[in-house]
Amino acid sequence: MQLTSESPRTRWLILLVTWCGCALAVALHTRAVEEYVAVLDGLGRRDATRAATPRQQVIPARYADAQMWVRHAHAGSESGEARVRF
Repeated sequence: MQLTSESPRTRWLILLVTWCGCALAVALHTRAVEEYVAVLDGLGRRDATRAATPRQQVIPARYADAQMWVRHAHAGSESGEARVRF
């Protein structure tokens, strides 16, 4: 059963164009997120040249849980204690 009648060269060209379009969408999304984080960094510093906190980058709100676990891991590695709960 043949579904299409294009040549293999045409199919590969369509596949290549599709993958290039996907790569472009990923690159544009990555750039937009980087710009968003840069805006957050600027707001978090409030006209200072450097952040006064140990972490130099502001984390978007949707990653707040991950930030809490990173702080927990840092505290555990500095104190030498490995705990699952506080």
